[in-house]
Amino acid sequence: MSGIDLGKKFRALYPKIVLIYVTGHEDAYIDAMRMKADFYVCKPFDREDILKAIDRAQLLSARQFKQTMIRTFGRFDVFVAATLIHFPNAKSKELLALCVDRRGSGVTMEEAIGLLWPDTPYDEKAKRRYRKAIMMLHHTLNMHGIPDIFVSKRGQCYIRPEKILCDYYNYLKNPGEQPPEEYMVLTSETSIVSRWMLASLRPMPSSSISNIFLPCRASPVPRLPAVILLPMPPFWLTKVINLVMVLSSLLFLNIKRAA
Repeated sequence: MSGIDLGKKFRALYPKIVLIYVTGHEDAYIDAMRMKADFYVCKPFDREDILKAIDRAQLLSARQFKQTMIRTFGRFDVFVAATLIHFPNAKSKELLALCVDRRGSGVTMEEAIGLLWPDTPYDEKAKRRYRKAIMMLHHTLNMHGIPDIFVSKRGQCYIRPEKILCDYYNYLKNPGEQPPEEYMVLTSETSIVSRWMLASLRPMPSSSISNIFLPCRASPVPRLPAVILLPMPPFWLTKVINLVMVLSSLLFLNIKRAA
């Protein structure tokens, strides 16, 4: 198999691959151009020729693959090729933040509804809200050319950590560094899902429970290595607990009257 034939097979398997040919035959150069090779190095070549080929490959690769950077410390924002993304739907941005915090682990529909809409029962109306947030998130990411960083299927969604750059992920790789005081702040008046952040069990980037997601805090408090809190119970369980408490009170009153 010739280098031209091998390049055609690579191009068929990986359409965005950068192909650079090194040859001393003029006919091979013509064949390489016909198959849309990205660069061509003639023999004999020197160090400068190789450096130019490497620079060309890096430039082409950067143009083909948009770099996605997600900032979690301070205000939560997403950048594509250094350009800030605007999310028309606030809940879609909050859902993305939840997935980023989970670092690739799946978030189920029931869990997302319970955390993003805590006062809403898990019914068809809540499911429609969740599906709308999913749809709007896909739409926003598609508009900016990064549809592959977020996946939703079979009643759950998750982020693909290998597709993004994230300051929080970098912090976890270097835990000795001093973490910032704020994490995933949404606006100056509120912050992203302070309720669901406390339900997770993992190394905490913020200084303490009381300092998580709270903007404009004057002074930090002693740092804790981790936070262990139970997640919010589902809506039906809350109703059952309330009913049991009411029945217990009535039973106690009847016993007291009988005595």
